[in-house]
Amino acid sequence: TCVPIPVKSLIISWRTIALSLLVALAVGVSSAGEMVDRVLDAVVARLATRPVSGEIVIVALDERTMAQSPNRNFSMTQYSNVVDAVNRANAKRLLIDFYFDRREGDSDFPRFVNAIKHMGDRVVLAVSTRQVPGSDEKVTIFPSQKFGPDVPTASIAIESEYWQVWSAPIAYRAEGQLLPTFASIIAGKHSDTPKSFRLDLGYDTRSITEYSAADLLSGKIGARELAGKDVIFAPTAPSFQDYFYLPGHDRIPVGFLHVIAAETLKRGNPVDIGWIPTFL
Repeated sequence: TCVPIPVKSLIISWRTIALSLLVALAVGVSSAGEMVDRVLDAVVARLATRPVSGEIVIVALDERTMAQSPNRNFSMTQYSNVVDAVNRANAKRLLIDFYFDRREGDSDFPRFVNAIKHMGDRVVLAVSTRQVPGSDEKVTIFPSQKFGPDVPTASIAIESEYWQVWSAPIAYRAEGQLLPTFASIIAGKHSDTPKSFRLDLGYDTRSITEYSAADLLSGKIGARELAGKDVIFAPTAPSFQDYFYLPGHDRIPVGFLHVIAAETLKRGNPVDIGWIPTFL
């Protein structure tokens, strides 16, 4: 026997369906709006003309430097010499975008440790966090305890969306520790919780000043170029494979990302308004 469905129940059911459809539509529009927002950002970035401030420069472990190194191996003595040269040039800070967990056994590693200690709080060592391929696991590498408990450290973690880097952290939590980043240290910004911000893609990456480590070590560049500047020592040689896609730009070395992130923060506190303007 068929039991008639009460009209009141039928009305409630249609209301539920309508509400579900509205929620689904809102979610769909937000996702589409966010994608449109990303595309518009990339288009604007293609027209980027704003130069960076020039207050942050790159000293690059580039192809020329690697080619001049015995067996293409940049020794810990050479790393030490870079630190000493930047220190003598009276740079504001030196931020080292390398990690040395596999170099601690080198006979000249203590020389590098001494160079770091001699520079004091004007040097910042990197804390690397990387995704394990094929899993959700992340591995973090902290600087050696041989540098001492007082050496400044900062996260160099980079996360991508749609295969490109759209945002960067102000503060990053790694293995329970809340860390600043290269960008936040340079810009003098901080956060009490893990937090990211959208990058300003309007900067022309071609305006970033890059010096070869070979020229620093030979004395070709020094205080005239580096005094009072924030110096990021980072790899650009293709063998490091440390390149990322910045929306609307060509593939750039990781050091350039730190510069763009720091320049973004130095201009103010970025607010990500996401897809809302598109939705409205």
